[in-house]
Amino acid sequence: MKWTGTWGWMLACIVLASCAQVGSPSGGPKDETPPELVSAFPALGATEVNDRRMVLEFDEYVKASNWRSQLLVSPPLDGAVELEVRGREVWVSWDEALRAQTTYVFQFGDAVADVNEGNAATNLRHAFSTGSVLDTLSIRGRVLDALTG
Repeated sequence: MKWTGTWGWMLACIVLASCAQVGSPSGGPKDETPPELVSAFPALGATEVNDRRMVLEFDEYVKASNWRSQLLVSPPLDGAVELEVRGREVWVSWDEALRAQTTYVFQFGDAVADVNEGNAATNLRHAFSTGSVLDTLSIRGRVLDALTG
């Protein structure tokens, strides 16, 4: 009787285990949207900024790859710039004190992307000023053909 009960349980386990299918879940459609900036500190276009760090928060988890060659700071900072990803946030810090009455622009290129599919947040820029005014620049002109005038 003991053998029958043991064999019965083993047979039941084998039958139940054979019902399961090994594989990864099918998921849904491929994520093709890049991460979007939700908030920033200092805020985009902020004035009177004296901090030595910047925090950008996105709507999804992000990663930063090849950021040292992608990040462009204008005007350039002489000291070291560090970038750290913390989940949905990108922390940028620098050693050097910022110049007074200066507008700084950080251009990230394609360095920040979502974790899952690697969709880059293209044209990601952040600007703030250490003075009371955020400088803006516009250029207007007309291009002429050198041969025809």
